[in-house]
Amino acid sequence: SDGKGMIDYAPGLKVKEYVMPETVEWIANSVFSDNKNLEIIRLSSKLTSLACYAFNNCTSLKTVYLPENLTRIDLWAFSFSSIEEITLPSKLKVIEQVAFTNCENLKKISFPQSIVTIDDDAFSGCTGLESITIRKASPIVISENIFNGVKLVDGTWVNNYTYNNAVLYVPSGRSKYYKNAVGWSNFAHIEELDMPDVVISDNPFENIEENQMILGHYRGDECTAPNTNGFGGELPGKY
Repeated sequence: SDGKGMIDYAPGLKVKEYVMPETVEWIANSVFSDNKNLEIIRLSSKLTSLACYAFNNCTSLKTVYLPENLTRIDLWAFSFSSIEEITLPSKLKVIEQVAFTNCENLKKISFPQSIVTIDDDAFSGCTGLESITIRKASPIVISENIFNGVKLVDGTWVNNYTYNNAVLYVPSGRSKYYKNAVGWSNFAHIEELDMPDVVISDNPFENIEENQMILGHYRGDECTAPNTNGFGGELPGKY
């Protein structure tokens, strides 16, 4: 680390819990990728985005404490990790493509009111999901494949496992909008929860225009896949 930026983390360091220094304001692509020892990570409160492949293939990682100022989670950030439950901060706006793909141990996820974009395949392969809560009165635009996944059950591969088995919780009185919205309507189980802090608008599609400008914006050209030592060597992309 150079103080404000963290560009490397020793992949062979046998530490189970890591507390990031509060001086860190950004991390490089792939900085923790392929680490097999880390189980708990507490990130700096000054981070506003997580770079590509940040925790990709961290197979022991179960718990991550995200900072409240985080606004963006980039491509492959937590893919193939072992996280079980994660609290998305109240200022988060964008979850990029395949950010959580194949996190098979992830059981619960809750999206804050601030969320604007959940991009393609962001949670594909997360077949352990039981509960998905969206704290938005109006459904944001998503594609059909956000929660795609197949799971082997009693020797048979079951398609659309998350859509058929997880429960989608939405604010009271808003299920009719989610049941008619592309992507969200894929869920077989949509239930309402009392969320008194959620702002209700008269326009059920107020988020569409802003969301459409971002949805599907692929940033793969700014991401470098992790190499064998777990460090892609790229500085974070420009947002």
